[in-house]
Amino acid sequence: MVAGSCGFTKKYYLGREYSVRFHRQLLEAAKRYAKPMKARTTKNQLIRYRMFKLSIVIASLALLGSCNSNAEGTLNHEELISLNGERIYINSLNWGVTDDSQITLITDRSENIKSTDTIESIKGLEPFIYKFEKDTLNLYFKDSVTYKVNKEFNYIRIAYHKLNAKKYNEIYKKAMQNDEFHAIPKRVKTDYPADMPKGPRK
Repeated sequence: MVAGSCGFTKKYYLGREYSVRFHRQLLEAAKRYAKPMKARTTKNQLIRYRMFKLSIVIASLALLGSCNSNAEGTLNHEELISLNGERIYINSLNWGVTDDSQITLITDRSENIKSTDTIESIKGLEPFIYKFEKDTLNLYFKDSVTYKVNKEFNYIRIAYHKLNAKKYNEIYKKAMQNDEFHAIPKRVKTDYPADMPKGPRK
């Protein structure tokens, strides 16, 4: 029902119903539909908010765990035993995002060293290559001997070897395969499946 140009009200019919009544019904239906829609929207927003909070908690725990891991570092203990049962340990600690910081200590016991333990230890990645043979711990250095073990043993002898770059690189390649020589920390051998595809030939 709308006002006409002559001042009287015109009535438009939709079948047997007036257009005014039809529009009123549409408005009422829209209101009834809007309530559950609003409830569903509120519920969805609540779910998204809770998921966001959960993701924040998970990310915080992951970051905390990562910080603890970096703070403590990765400890490695290599135990070497002589024919008489005497033991010597090569202890190393790696820390940092990619374990790119290292401290190494050779002693008569397995020690949980810290990054602040600078006495009787050496800092740096892979400070030497070692080989244990016939109760002798051979330490191989590139260009100069940069570390001495400040501990005496009854049966185990420690020998220090200074090598030039060419010779050192030769035994370094073997150390990467744990072939007679070893790096610090000792490399872990990876066994690949026999049916693993091979790379392209050069």
